This record gives sequence, C-alpha cells and structure tokens, in this order.
Amino acid sequence: MLTSERKIWLIGGTSESATLANTITSAQIPCIISVTTDTAKNLYPLESSLLKIWVGKLNNVQISSFIKQQNIIAILDTSHPYAVEISKLAIATST
Repeated sequence: MLTSERKIWLIGGTSESATLANTITSAQIPCIISVTTDTAKNLYPLESSLLKIWVGKLNNVQISSFIKQQNIIAILDTSHPYAVEISKLAIATST
C-alpha cells in the first residue's frame, strides 16, 4: 500500500534505535521502524499514527519498493553492527 505521508525510515533492532524512535515521535515526525524479528519489535512503544513497525527482512529488490511504498524521505541506520547487509543495501539504495 502506497502512503502519502512522508516519513523517516529507522533501521532498528538496538536499544539505541528505541531511544531514537522515541525522540523522533516526540518531535511529531512520522517514522517507520524495520526490524527482523518479533522479539526486536518489543523494543519499541506501541504503534501509533506517527510510529509504524515493520517486521521482516528486505533484499535488494524489496528495499526499493519499501522506500517508495512508505514514502521514505530519510534513512537512519541504527541496526546492530553485525547487520552489515541491510546497511549496505540502504546505502546503495539511497545514493
């Protein structure tokens, strides 16, 4: 589903990303967080009109679609240091 609201994509899964998500939504900025597991989803507050949580893995084909469908205007990578693949994909897609 394509959304018209522009938002920040927070690549999450760490406690730092949870802190950043709270800061972003406190500033009334729409944000979507992506995590790879349901366990990681529990790091974040409940979803709201400003905060959406997406669970799953993205490959090089899906990531472009995700960015378009979610109307992403900025990407913040706060993934785990070992989550190299998503970081590389995000960088490649945003350049």
